[in-house]
Amino acid sequence: MFDLLKDVPGLISRNTLPIFNKAIEVAGSPGWNDIFWCVHPGGRAILDEVEKSLQLKKEKMLATSRGASRLRQHVGRCVLFVLFQMRKRSVEMNASTSGEGHEWGLVVAFGPGLTVEVSVLKAIPLRSA
Repeated sequence: MFDLLKDVPGLISRNTLPIFNKAIEVAGSPGWNDIFWCVHPGGRAILDEVEKSLQLKKEKMLATSRGASRLRQHVGRCVLFVLFQMRKRSVEMNASTSGEGHEWGLVVAFGPGLTVEVSVLKAIPLRSA
């Protein structure tokens, strides 16, 4: 277990915007609240800063928050558990897609050495019962 320096979350959130902008171009650059977010739940302070800097609605990180409380022992696989939580929540919401009703989304993981990995995903439609 390690602690982040107090300025690291702000540093990360300020420097990830160009990366997110470039990644989401493939989806036509929708607004940040018009996509789904699957974020590696590494540290609450980093998530809070990203949420604040992008002006995300609180529910955008709900799948990440749900996953974080149960994933302390699965650091390397966390993002897969967050995707599972998102799909589960999408079904509970009766959403049209596995991305909480959104067509596109970002999978984001923050790593050692202040690295960030970003993937763009396209959600699959959910069957209506």
